[in-house]
Amino acid sequence: MKRSISLSDSSVNFITATTKRGDDDPKWSSAINSALEQYKMLLVYSMPELTEKEWRGFIEAYRKSNNPAHEFPPRIEYYIKNNVMLEDIKLTPIEQMAVAYFCQIYWINDWEGYENFYEIKRNIISRLSE
Repeated sequence: MKRSISLSDSSVNFITATTKRGDDDPKWSSAINSALEQYKMLLVYSMPELTEKEWRGFIEAYRKSNNPAHEFPPRIEYYIKNNVMLEDIKLTPIEQMAVAYFCQIYWINDWEGYENFYEIKRNIISRLSE
């Protein structure tokens, strides 16, 4: 399926630096698809093990932040510093991104009909790994 997209100069430079060989043009589609697949894998395998209470704390902190879905990097460190329940949690940068995507997916979907939080979590991780 063909899609028209706009790339920032930074994205163009990254794709050019990582895919261009000699005088050949960069492989735009394969570079973007490959990067997204690698990113999804990192997010899925870097999803931190948190308690339900900690997940709910992040979900609520994310909601209160009014962080638009397109604004990245999300301010996970801000959520942690401004939420007493989360202040002792230490996350790597990729774990922070995984939590942010988890919260984003949580808020843009209707979870009615799910038995418990762990079913929701399993579904979100499944969506990230599709």
